Amino acid sequence: MTSVDKPVSHLTPVRPSAPFSTSVVNGGEKPPDSADWDDYAQRTAARKKAPDWAVLREARASHYRDFFRIQPGERVLDAGCGHGEYTVFALRDGARVWAIDTSKAMIAHTRRSIREAGVRAEAVSEQSVLDIQYPANYFDVVMNLSVLETLNDPAAALRELVRILRPGGQLYLDVCNAVAIHWHACFRVMQFLRMGPAGHMRYFTPAELKTMVRKTGCRPIEDSGMHFCPPFSGIYTADLRRFTILPESLIRPLDRLYLAVERQARRHWPTRLLCHHYILRAVKQS
Repeated sequence: MTSVDKPVSHLTPVRPSAPFSTSVVNGGEKPPDSADWDDYAQRTAARKKAPDWAVLREARASHYRDFFRIQPGERVLDAGCGHGEYTVFALRDGARVWAIDTSKAMIAHTRRSIREAGVRAEAVSEQSVLDIQYPANYFDVVMNLSVLETLNDPAAALRELVRILRPGGQLYLDVCNAVAIHWHACFRVMQFLRMGPAGHMRYFTPAELKTMVRKTGCRPIEDSGMHFCPPFSGIYTADLRRFTILPESLIRPLDRLYLAVERQARRHWPTRLLCHHYILRAVKQS
């Protein structure tokens, strides 16, 4: 491993500036911190591998296959890697992947996911997306999934993500979608049931996110959605366990139907704009 493959400590962090205007829920609360994410990681890690969560694992895996354009050998940064699902997806595609997160528990779970998948990352380290310890223009692809909505200054984070992306490189962003009003109430219930981390979450409209991206010198290329509606076969509670009164003979057909609906909804306008997650692919211009 060369010296540039490791985090470097001498880089100057990006200076924060006023954030772009975004829609915010729970606006009076603090954003989730690393302790909140540690708590969420410990509560959900085991259930993410449970049999009754298979339908949601498949929804994410099929979304990656449909939308992400990552090539073997590319340098990929998963900035905010969480439990490491997308880190593993990219590694299985033959990419060279670095993963960072502010949560020690999330880092531990990502490392475990990598080991269990039988793949190898270049590095997995505890870092903030506001001060990424890698050189400018280093990565071919940067993934930042379900992170910007948790920050006080998402614009500063976005500039830092673009700084380490090479010209012509791909940027993947995933944010909570302000247009999906039906999900706002669901998220409140999810927080009440401790299904998500504590603290406020920002909701971005697709237009707001595209404006932010253009201001960093990137060009939006393609968009998608994820989680148009909850699975049809039961209710997922705080530990991601599915509770249902349906027999197994109905659960499997309903899960297959859900996956078919989800796949079509995220591909087409206007249903993709009503998904809980809005995902944007952009390219850094020279």
